[in-house]
Amino acid sequence: MNRAPAERWTLCVAAALLLSLAVCMALLALDPRALDTGDPVWLMPIRFSLAFSVQLLTMAWLARLGRDVGEPLHRAFAAGLWLQIAAAVVEWSCIALQAARGVHSHLNYATFLDHAVFTVMGWGTAVLLVGMVACAWGVGRAHTHPVLRRLLLGAQALAVLGALSALCMAAIAWQGVRRHVA
Repeated sequence: MNRAPAERWTLCVAAALLLSLAVCMALLALDPRALDTGDPVWLMPIRFSLAFSVQLLTMAWLARLGRDVGEPLHRAFAAGLWLQIAAAVVEWSCIALQAARGVHSHLNYATFLDHAVFTVMGWGTAVLLVGMVACAWGVGRAHTHPVLRRLLLGAQALAVLGALSALCMAAIAWQGVRRHVA
């Protein structure tokens, strides 16, 4: 398995997300619509463009940092990169779709479509989490200095905790919605 494309695609998708950041900022300036919370509709795609691009650029950096020159990327790390790329693209697309519709992207159960979009986003977060764990496994299995390996694993652990907190918030909110509806 050639693992170099995973790194290249990670950088390409991060660049596309940075471009989407610029586009969303232009839309923020041009589109006066706001959500019922008062936030502009394009604020959430801006946040996630920035977050996902930083995440993917960090993963590309870790891919370089965690191995010697010429050493191939660990198979688990490459698989984790592909999962994170897919999750970032799908999740950002869902958020942008909801912004274009002028509705909340998160915790929105108003219509069947809103519910379906939020469900896809939840699965996207789960796939992102699996990708982070796969990358951590790849770092743990890499032939690198033990101190660097611990630092990289610590960084991955923080990222995994961040993703888990998002899943916990969604689960708590879902319980609140179920109680409110019932």
